[in-house]
Amino acid sequence: MTDKGNFDWVTAQSKCSVGQIFETLRAQVKTDIETREALRPKSEGHGHYTFKFSSSNERSFSAILEGHRLRSIVIFSLERQAIIVRNQNDVEIFSATTTLNDEGECRLKVTGQERELWQVRKMALEGLLFGGAEWAT
Repeated sequence: MTDKGNFDWVTAQSKCSVGQIFETLRAQVKTDIETREALRPKSEGHGHYTFKFSSSNERSFSAILEGHRLRSIVIFSLERQAIIVRNQNDVEIFSATTTLNDEGECRLKVTGQERELWQVRKMALEGLLFGGAEWAT
């Protein structure tokens, strides 16, 4: 809990910009993809798919599941004051904005609810990373 009388909310709000959080999210998603790829069984039955991270520009990055007759993508884009998460068909999954909560913590807000970065990553990537690629052929 912060001392409400002396809390420097201006500095805290500045550090909670959507651009800065987007860059933090980019690094964390990259780590998530690398971790999931490292955890993928390397046996013969699992060689038909792989998890990849792609970052072609400063305003977007992607998490990719790719394999034999299999391709799924989750795209994260920085647009104005929001982070937009879409699927490979350019259909929005959800959008997130930054907020400084009553405890002075920077959070993302998705459909009106405060979320920590790990929760947003789970919302965006769980289906891609744990959606049954090992069964697809």
